[in-house]
Amino acid sequence: MFTVRVIPAFFLYFLFLCTALPCAAASPPLVLHETTVSSRLSGHIDILEDKTGKLTINEVSSPEADRLFKPPVESRGFAKRVYWIRFTIENKAEAGKRWLLELSAPNIGYLDLYVPTARGGFDLMQAGAMRPMSIRTFQHRNPVFPVVIYGQGKTFYLRGDGNRSALLSLTVWSPEAFTRMDHRRDLIAGCYFGAMMVMVAYNLFIFFSLRDRNYLYYIIDIFCFALYVFFAKGFLVEFISAEMVWVFNYTLILALLPMLTGLAFCRNFLATARNAPLIDRILKLFMLVVVLFVLALFIVPQEGMVRALTIIAPCMSLVILTAGVICLRRGYHPARYFIAARIFRFFGLITFMLAINNILPWNLLTMSSLQLGSILEVLFLSFALADRINVMRREKEEAQADAIRSSHLASLGELAAGVAHEINTPVNTIINSADLILESDDRTATEHDAAVIKKHGRRIAIIVSSLLFFARRPALEKTPFAVAALLHGTLDMIGARLRQENIAITEQIPPDLAEVLVHPQQIEQVFLNILINAMHALDEKHGGGYDGKRLEISASELFINGRPFVRITFHDNGIGIPPELLNRVTESFVTTKQTGNGLGLSICRQIIADHGGFLRIESRVGEYATVSVDLPAVERQIPPAPLS
Repeated sequence: MFTVRVIPAFFLYFLFLCTALPCAAASPPLVLHETTVSSRLSGHIDILEDKTGKLTINEVSSPEADRLFKPPVESRGFAKRVYWIRFTIENKAEAGKRWLLELSAPNIGYLDLYVPTARGGFDLMQAGAMRPMSIRTFQHRNPVFPVVIYGQGKTFYLRGDGNRSALLSLTVWSPEAFTRMDHRRDLIAGCYFGAMMVMVAYNLFIFFSLRDRNYLYYIIDIFCFALYVFFAKGFLVEFISAEMVWVFNYTLILALLPMLTGLAFCRNFLATARNAPLIDRILKLFMLVVVLFVLALFIVPQEGMVRALTIIAPCMSLVILTAGVICLRRGYHPARYFIAARIFRFFGLITFMLAINNILPWNLLTMSSLQLGSILEVLFLSFALADRINVMRREKEEAQADAIRSSHLASLGELAAGVAHEINTPVNTIINSADLILESDDRTATEHDAAVIKKHGRRIAIIVSSLLFFARRPALEKTPFAVAALLHGTLDMIGARLRQENIAITEQIPPDLAEVLVHPQQIEQVFLNILINAMHALDEKHGGGYDGKRLEISASELFINGRPFVRITFHDNGIGIPPELLNRVTESFVTTKQTGNGLGLSICRQIIADHGGFLRIESRVGEYATVSVDLPAVERQIPPAPLS
């Protein structure tokens, strides 16, 4: 019985010792040598949670409180409470050497360092974001305490209110090493903020040029995240006066703003409403949550909000990455850069947080991971926006090509009636003449009828040739061409339709007019569209049977900016163009007709611009419309002077 009872008792006692010893044993002191340039205090720290927040230095430094200090364990979440940090430092370097004790947590509200004195008491040194910079012994954005340590070990006590993990990021520096490291930090910070502001200015210029909302969201996202880094790195502390320290009660908004702008940019850039509707609704929900957090910032304690954000922020990042993957799988190629950018930001934040929590080593790389991650994010988001512009440009070019094809087909439809009428007349004449030949024995009459057949056959050949020329793919190179030939080629196709509508056509083309350097098929397309528009305008004003419809076509030479041009003018006495549409009539899908797609003059403007020319339109409603086409002329060769 004794054995049965004693074994469990010894087991429980041994288990108690195993669990109690780590708590009772103080952490080993940090030993500084002559060669020490910096040393982290992790592993040399004991911590005491002051649940009431009312313990004094005399109470926590008493032997009775010694058993209350325990080595720090893994931090679980955010807990803004009062903690006492205890650590011992032994100096085996030069006696009386000055060291700098730095806490890499610039935004902790209140910090009190109690330095032991030779008399047995403590000297107090204060810092913290909620206190003015002027009270600090060492002026720096991070809490830095200069201390002098003699040979024997000294035990320091640091009281702070904030996240326990942040209070553990203590480092002892030699002054020279601290200065070198601080210069490197400032150089990195200067390069980072300079690069971010350059990107803001550059993308702001692009936004005003393109008026693309994606750039506006991108700019706000960059600026807000840079502002958050500015705060997280402690630079804001240096610019807040003693009267404005209350601002730090609301600095959580600097973490919420990048979340809100990042969500807005994600929705707009990825077009999630179209590409991923379910994800879009989730993103909207996250945006609502962030807005509610901003509103609650003034009434809810920050501790609870931060705890909630530590859960929401990773979920939000996961949803944003999921949105990018879904859009990429559905063929939206700019999403690949978006995914890479968000991964860099995510890993930059994670690395920074792990370093603060002593899970990763605290060095220049981990200290700068926040800036490095966001710089890479900005770089890849710039690639994403550029890729998106290229996609939009290709889509626009394809849409323009489709519009040209549609306009070409519409023009061919207009030609159908005219060509049918134009060919029908000589075909009937040919048939009638052939019948007369078959029925007549008179050789003279037969020869006359054969001549008529030949004449109208040539007429058909000309019409078909013009139609084939119009339908042929344009040449790759521009060639000199006479304006009269271009105009007559167009009139061969639509002239019969114009005459059928009782439109009187007047031509004033000088015989010695300079040639123009053009793609002839494209310019015939321009002339055809203008003539069709004039026909519709005349018909809308006068109706089908009116004999006063006039269309005047003229051409002349002129110089524009010192270069020779030929101006071809089409003037009709039709319905005209309303003033509110006159400046927009060459835009796509803008039309003055009840029917039509509004592409004709838009195509004309594009073709003429591609030729280096100009399209001008003048009109008065109810009276007339004048369309002028200016095309580059072929420069005339001046013949050499005759030899005397």
